Amino acid sequence: MAVNTWDGAVSTDWNDAGNWNTTGITDRVPTSADDVIIPNTSSLNNPTLSATGGNPKNVNSLEIQANGTIVGGGIAIRVYGENSNGYAVDNDGIIDGGSTLHLIIKTDTTTALDLNGTSGSFTNVEIDHASCVAQLAENASILGTLTITAGEFDTASDRDLTVAGDVSVTGTLTGNASAIEFNSLTIAAAGTYSATSGVTTLTGEKDYWALDVADGGTFAHNSGTVTVTTNTNTFIRGMEGDDTSGSGANALNDLTVNLGAAGYRLELRPIGSGITAHNIVGDVIVTRGLFYQETDAHTLTIGGDVTVQANGTLGKSSISGNNSFGSLTIESSGEYIATSGTTTITDKTSSGNYSLDNQGTFTSNGGTLKVTGDGGHIREQGNGSIHNLVVDLGGSSEVHKLSDSTTITGNLTITEGHFQPNGRNLTVEGLVTNNDTFTASSGVMSFGGIRTQGTGFTGAGTVNILGTGAIIEGNLDDSNVVINLDSALLFDGTNDSVDC
Repeated sequence: MAVNTWDGAVSTDWNDAGNWNTTGITDRVPTSADDVIIPNTSSLNNPTLSATGGNPKNVNSLEIQANGTIVGGGIAIRVYGENSNGYAVDNDGIIDGGSTLHLIIKTDTTTALDLNGTSGSFTNVEIDHASCVAQLAENASILGTLTITAGEFDTASDRDLTVAGDVSVTGTLTGNASAIEFNSLTIAAAGTYSATSGVTTLTGEKDYWALDVADGGTFAHNSGTVTVTTNTNTFIRGMEGDDTSGSGANALNDLTVNLGAAGYRLELRPIGSGITAHNIVGDVIVTRGLFYQETDAHTLTIGGDVTVQANGTLGKSSISGNNSFGSLTIESSGEYIATSGTTTITDKTSSGNYSLDNQGTFTSNGGTLKVTGDGGHIREQGNGSIHNLVVDLGGSSEVHKLSDSTTITGNLTITEGHFQPNGRNLTVEGLVTNNDTFTASSGVMSFGGIRTQGTGFTGAGTVNILGTGAIIEGNLDDSNVVINLDSALLFDGTNDSVDC
């Protein structure tokens, strides 16, 4: 390989051989056999690319030294190899900010890229050789697009990567633990994004998609976070997998929805018509905007904690598919619009042990809230009411408690486990069905009716049975039951202490 150094002796024209000093051979315009050096040009003409002589311009490697300036002119430089230091591109200089300079890497081996100099950035960057592994040597910013047609683009030692435009992956993009920001991310059928274990931020969209994974494409979450901050309505497509290990099955780990305004929405769309379930492995935070599955009957499973913050809304009134969350926290001025089906809470928050912590608005939408797992608390300090509540814990020894006075507009069913109002007032407008243990401590309880088949309804609380056609059935041990009825009352079973 020859070293071909710019000297600008004649003009600014890249295509004039008189501007080049080629070691060991007659001066020539660079070819794919040349390691090209742009030295300090502060006292030289700056090399300026043009379409004359063809586009792209071919080099073996490109080095822009300190204070060296290159003027792109909307032309691409195509790199076929690397220099003796292992760099396909080594930029410590200046890319003229008033021009565009594109870069195509066709190096057929593992090579280093230093894309950011002291000023300016490459506009569009493409990796295009199946044997290329392009590794960042420094943090990188790309003004336009990043296209990985073939080969691999690797952030290497956790170098940060910012791409102002869209990123398209048909080869492999490896994020390590880098801070990564794209306008949008498209993964083709043969493409793989091995995501950063840090945060991938998506600031825009391409053809409606902030994140679009084709059938056969791979998004390996690596326990990282995707944050969507688009200033518009947008979609995530193809992320309905059930992967929990971070390789292959296209499930998001953690997701943060922080759209440009509270009225913008992020929707989950499946790849094809046969997909009806969406899965997110970790936590979801809805900071600003609306978030839900696009198709009303589809299910949404979030394995971790769900937090809806002040300017966020999770769900919509037409959703009928079942939801499942690890826990649900609704902060002040946040809202959860529940599915008209069943919302299942499988765990509790590490702080406060809340399965449901509502300090905002819980809109029941006529649906059912089901709590499972190993118990926890319900805190109702916000607006709205639970419609139906089902307590179905992991065993009869597990306890679920109320942290505040609570109103249930439908029915309360204890399938398995121990339910305690915990001294709080509890109103159940429908029927309370107890198949395990209900302990009523101090506090006033008002029910439409009671059917108890478990160990009984015990404790020192006062229970008002209100409404028409109410039912008292089963064992009400040690309870003071005050009955106020407008019509028929059905007694069935043993009632130890009934005061009519």
